[in-house]
Amino acid sequence: MEQKERRLRPRDKVRLDATIVLGDGLLRVPALLRNASPFGAKVELLEPWPTPERFYVLFGHRLELCRLIWRENNLLGLAYED
Repeated sequence: MEQKERRLRPRDKVRLDATIVLGDGLLRVPALLRNASPFGAKVELLEPWPTPERFYVLFGHRLELCRLIWRENNLLGLAYED
């Protein structure tokens, strides 16, 4: 069954190296950015890790504060915080 799109804007497919940054930058978890929009992204964790509700994602030359919207196994749906 196909899910209804709930995003404000569609996401573009990408494949970028990313890092989940936790604990004031002391903990870093490797990840891949799978798709992105100006408002959020889908990230694939490359190592199993419990993810808090808010954390930073580093990709390209950007560091974004994110809120976890959903999680399915090693995939995370994120919304960028202001």
